Amino acid sequence: MINWLNQNAGFVSVLIFITTLILGWVSGIFKSLMRKPKFKIGIIEGPTFASTFTVGKKHKGFDVHKTAISLYLRITNIGNAPANIEKISIAYHWNITKFNMLWIRYRLLWFWLNEQTVIMDDFKYDFGETIKVYPFLIQKSYIDPSPNKDLYLREGQNAIGVTYFEQDESYGGCFPLTKRERTKVKVKVVDSYGNKFYKKFSIRVVKLEEAKKYNPSFGETYRILKEAQEKSQVAS
Repeated sequence: MINWLNQNAGFVSVLIFITTLILGWVSGIFKSLMRKPKFKIGIIEGPTFASTFTVGKKHKGFDVHKTAISLYLRITNIGNAPANIEKISIAYHWNITKFNMLWIRYRLLWFWLNEQTVIMDDFKYDFGETIKVYPFLIQKSYIDPSPNKDLYLREGQNAIGVTYFEQDESYGGCFPLTKRERTKVKVKVVDSYGNKFYKKFSIRVVKLEEAKKYNPSFGETYRILKEAQEKSQVAS
């Protein structure tokens, strides 16, 4: 073997060079494939709760109700590539007891609210001596008219803020299943590459009066928009 190597030193050098190039190329591909963003989703105490309330109407003998959910989120990029927060959705289980197709679809599986809802006021809480204002995650603040924060998260960076979801008028068991004044929700965050990140949480279920202590417009978006549309139609 030693004699052969000595006699073919040139060939061995070329072979080592080519092998080094191939290994470097392969390792580069693996490194590029391994460079991916990864979002870690967490919730913070504050305006993180759900509320279901009746609206004073009936449909097929059932009380008509609405559900609104706010989450004070922290989203951290723990991956090794930057990405933008593109979309946030939330899901919950319906409060259905009968074993039927709806029970399978929305009690065992999840009912999704895929679009965030614009709310007409900022989230804040009066602690007596001070008032705590909670930033929005995506929506623009009414108190602070400056541009929205940068949602482009580099490695190790995070974004903190409130997201709000409001479901239109519903009836029957189409509201979050509640146990011991808490309900389970599932949050989905989509980044600019289309990657989806999920996290389940148990959050408080509160009365509308408690929710309005944090935001007087809680649960009012669809009503306000409907009234504005009716006024516009009358004026025209």
